[in-house]
Amino acid sequence: MAEEKKTTSVVSEESDVSEIDYTSLASSSSDEESKITTNKFLLSLRRNLISLKNHVSTIPFLMVIATMVFVTFSSHANNQAASVSLESASGILLFCDTLAAILSVLCYLNVQGKHTEKKKVIMFSVFFYVLMVVQLVIEYHLVHEYTVEMQVANGGVTSMTGVAFLTDSRRLFRIHIVLIYISMALAAIAPIVQPFTKKIHF
Repeated sequence: MAEEKKTTSVVSEESDVSEIDYTSLASSSSDEESKITTNKFLLSLRRNLISLKNHVSTIPFLMVIATMVFVTFSSHANNQAASVSLESASGILLFCDTLAAILSVLCYLNVQGKHTEKKKVIMFSVFFYVLMVVQLVIEYHLVHEYTVEMQVANGGVTSMTGVAFLTDSRRLFRIHIVLIYISMALAAIAPIVQPFTKKIHF
């Protein structure tokens, strides 16, 4: 009987030890997986930061794309405003505005190209700023025209529905104007900041 008790106690102790071992192994494996995931995230973040500091022009390029996307998605509201506007050339101006936004992206893409010659970089930079200024001129003109039409709406020149269209379009133009200024500022600062960011090590 004594030997049987000893054997049962030994078996129970071994089972407890095995359970403890399985639990510790499971917890250690989960900890290792979390550490691996964290290390992968940190490594990916570090690579992206290094790539960004070596290519600062990526930031204004993304901003220029966002500016183009904004004016493209707001074209429906702008077309509604153009349909009720007294400005006869508003439709053509909107087309030129959207076209200039798309071409500005293509120009800046050539500006930041790795294998682009310096002369072409200067040429495309000039084209880029000219296209951005064209957008500003068009949108400032349309904002002014829409404001005037909204002021005389009480005289029956423009319906209240038309006023709502003009209000929405004017608000979108003002947002886009701000985006254009930010894009131009970032594009101008990027070449100046680039030599300093390359010296940063982390």
